[in-house]
Amino acid sequence: MSEDRHEPWRIGIHPGEILKQEIEGRTMDTGQLAAELAISDEDLAGLLAGEQPVTQEIAGELAKFFHGSPGFWLNTQERYDRFNEEKPSK
Repeated sequence: MSEDRHEPWRIGIHPGEILKQEIEGRTMDTGQLAAELAISDEDLAGLLAGEQPVTQEIAGELAKFFHGSPGFWLNTQERYDRFNEEKPSK
């Protein structure tokens, strides 16, 4: 049995990946989303590229916009961070 099945946090997906899928599914433009989230285009680009973490503030804005929970975005970020801490160095 795979270790990942017992430790789901090992599957590290950056919240920006999920956000990209949401944007594509809604055929929205990133400029519109940045304005809705009250963040700069550069900050949104960093988030989508996996270079910027989801902060509590951004999680709250994402939750409002997508009618979800800030915890979803924060937990996804935490799992991603944990996954990268645990990754063996090459």
